[in-house]
Amino acid sequence: MTQADGSLPADGAAPTGAGGRVSGRTPLVALWLAIAAVIAPVFYYEFFPLVGLGAVAAVVALVLMFRARSRGQRGAILRWTAVLAVIGLVVDLVVVVIMVVLLTARPVDVEVRATGGPTFTVTYADDFQTYTEEWQKDGVKWWNTTKKTVEITVTPSPGGEGYLHSCQIRYGGAVVDQESSDTGPVTCHYDAPWPLK
Repeated sequence: MTQADGSLPADGAAPTGAGGRVSGRTPLVALWLAIAAVIAPVFYYEFFPLVGLGAVAAVVALVLMFRARSRGQRGAILRWTAVLAVIGLVVDLVVVVIMVVLLTARPVDVEVRATGGPTFTVTYADDFQTYTEEWQKDGVKWWNTTKKTVEITVTPSPGGEGYLHSCQIRYGGAVVDQESSDTGPVTCHYDAPWPLK
């Protein structure tokens, strides 16, 4: 609202609609920033920095929302901005913390063993790729990992189903799973406590 001479009120407040309702672009900008903050974590696999930008967007949305309210503006847009910005900020920060913990986790020694005969196929995965190899009688593989899941599957070769086949997983030096079978494939699986220590 302007005074008779066309100038803004002395306090410099932006005009509002009837009953103090929202007018102007600032509340709409704040709402879109809040929506962006909520959506950002969906794309963290494609571009992780988006999560950080989402948290910044949430903070800016809250600042704009409080600024609009301090000028007497009210309405559903500002209420939704507050709700979405808070949700977006919390979710973004949680995702950031999780990713930082995973990226800074200390590697753990992993060892997988398998026995059988006379030949058999083993399938396992390290931090980079999945392997399918043919072993004879027994074998062992080891690597360092920051993953919480380890699995190895032993599959008898044709004609070797009657032999006892076994697998074992050592995680951080301790045996965490071992299985055996003389009737078919056998799988050892382990899910480590999270976060990794």
